[in-house]
Amino acid sequence: MNIEKDILPDNPAARLLSILERCTSAQFNPTEKVGVVLSRVFEVKNEPEYIFPCYSKLFVLIQDSYLKVTEYYPKQAKTHNQWKTQLSNSFKSHSPYHHNWDALIKSLKQGNHLDMVQIASDNLAHFVPATQIDNLNYESLMEQVSKLMEEIDASDNLSSYLKEYLKQELKILADYIKNFDLYGSEPIKKSMYNIISNIEVSNNLNKKVIKGVGTFLICVATAIGAVNDVNNLPKSIENLQSEFTIQQNKNTLEAPSVILSEVI
Repeated sequence: MNIEKDILPDNPAARLLSILERCTSAQFNPTEKVGVVLSRVFEVKNEPEYIFPCYSKLFVLIQDSYLKVTEYYPKQAKTHNQWKTQLSNSFKSHSPYHHNWDALIKSLKQGNHLDMVQIASDNLAHFVPATQIDNLNYESLMEQVSKLMEEIDASDNLSSYLKEYLKQELKILADYIKNFDLYGSEPIKKSMYNIISNIEVSNNLNKKVIKGVGTFLICVATAIGAVNDVNNLPKSIENLQSEFTIQQNKNTLEAPSVILSEVI
């Protein structure tokens, strides 16, 4: 896989700002409901089961942004609380299926709250390191995932359970990368760890398709900084493991390092 690097801020205020900029620049019909335009902003189906997870995550991201910036700038809590309250109230009072997008945008643009989010983002950039992620567009990423899924389906030496497990986790991983602004890098790391720490995966390391999955994970892991040095994979995996505080037996502790190192 060709990896073209792009630096993205795994900084909640920066990710929030990116989403707000996409919202305020979105094309819309004045009569369109919030949910309709949100579905285009987040590139999901305009159905409640897809819209509401994104909608609810916005409130979490607003809160995370506020908590993170006030962690480093506690004396500015009152100032940052203003944009946090305004943004939260704007989304809360304009529900996806009862209010027009036009009204939401007017509410979001009131005052200088978007400028204050920019300040929060800039301030946090001094303390929160950027995330290096590959610049593949979602279509290219899904081509890679689809190819892996075809190879998994065609494999005659993997159990039905393992096939379904790998396909599901790869789809989840791709979706999290697609929605990096909304979720950040943590769920991407967790999804990768779910794969490389699976017992049945570790028992099939000699299979070609598993090595293919490992190659894909290496690309993702290096792209988001989970593995900074492929020559020091065990240490990187230990760091990833401790981040999620997963208790495992000896076999599974060895598995994550092995599955990635097998493809180097």
